[in-house]
Amino acid sequence: MNAKLVGSVAAVVVVAAVAWWLLLWRPVGHKVSAARASETQAQATLTALRITLTELRLEETKVPAERRALHQLQLAVPASPELGPALSQLSGAAGATGAVISEISPTPPSGSATTPGAPVALPLSMSVSGSYGQLTGFVQRVESLPRLFVVSGLQFSTGGSKAPMQLSLQADMFYDPAAG
Repeated sequence: MNAKLVGSVAAVVVVAAVAWWLLLWRPVGHKVSAARASETQAQATLTALRITLTELRLEETKVPAERRALHQLQLAVPASPELGPALSQLSGAAGATGAVISEISPTPPSGSATTPGAPVALPLSMSVSGSYGQLTGFVQRVESLPRLFVVSGLQFSTGGSKAPMQLSLQADMFYDPAAG
């Protein structure tokens, strides 16, 4: 009888062990494996997000310089063809060099920009008088003003031995209606 009892107990232990493995250990083991795979995926995602965050922080440090550059471009090519600020800048350039502007004639732009979103040119003709040094200094200042002026033509003439030189200057300034 002892042998039967030992055999029965052994069979119960084996059945209990198999049941324990099938019902508890195996499902939990799969869940642990799935959790580990999810953890690995989450770590990879976290690493990628940390790299992206580092790159974005680096880009963020560039924002102030980009804003300054944008401001300079907006000064150079404003949204409207307003002449007041441009004429003030030209007058300042003349005053700083001692040249005298006797005439400024803007020409209305012909139509709109050739390319949608492209700046529109506003042609100007100017007559300026002064010494050669004053006139060349004026041209240099015009080309370095905050407002963009592209000099397209220059013609110097002398008025005589004591008369100042005359400069006929053609330039384009620009505005960007799409920026408004």
